Amino acid sequence: MLYAAVIDLLHSRLSPVLIPSHVLHRVITSVQRELTFRFPRYKLLRHIAQDYYRMSDFMVTRMSDSKGHRLYITVRLLVTLLSSHFKFYRLETFPVYIPDNPKLATILTEPAYGLGVPQDVPMTYIVFHTPDQTKIVNGILDLTHSDVSLVPYTFKHCLMALFHDSVSDVNALCSFSVIHKKLQPSVTHLINSKVVLSNVETVNLFVIDTILPT
Repeated sequence: MLYAAVIDLLHSRLSPVLIPSHVLHRVITSVQRELTFRFPRYKLLRHIAQDYYRMSDFMVTRMSDSKGHRLYITVRLLVTLLSSHFKFYRLETFPVYIPDNPKLATILTEPAYGLGVPQDVPMTYIVFHTPDQTKIVNGILDLTHSDVSLVPYTFKHCLMALFHDSVSDVNALCSFSVIHKKLQPSVTHLINSKVVLSNVETVNLFVIDTILPT
């Protein structure tokens, strides 16, 4: 059996006789755990031990020492970026007047450009600080020359607190500045048919009846 396994090795076929499946599985699990801890935006392309027996992506070397001949097999584990779908939001800041003093207003001072919110499993999110970090090619975020990083979802950030409308986290994480500016009445359109009214005393809402064809 060992002789047949060595012959298979010479023909670029890895055998479980030389590397048992439980050993290979333990190595795969250890590498994946290390990637998750140190490099969360990467993952193993293949995480099933049987896949590596069907591949020819390994290197074999032989060394001799005082204990005899030793055979070393190095299996390459392919790593890829974590595939996840994000929705990107462009950050726009605008002053909000102070009700007790119409000559003063507050504005967010968080240095950020945008936010990437996961649409699948909420594991990570992305905070963009500059426009250069938002290079998207064919719908895929290009991280080749970008220093943007994926933030663990459990890590709290000002922008995520604003996104989720968490008042307590906004008060704890966000910083605002008070500016001397008398704001003009304005209506800012947000997403999902939401609007922000600034220094507006009254609003008239007109609903137009539409007759649908039958």
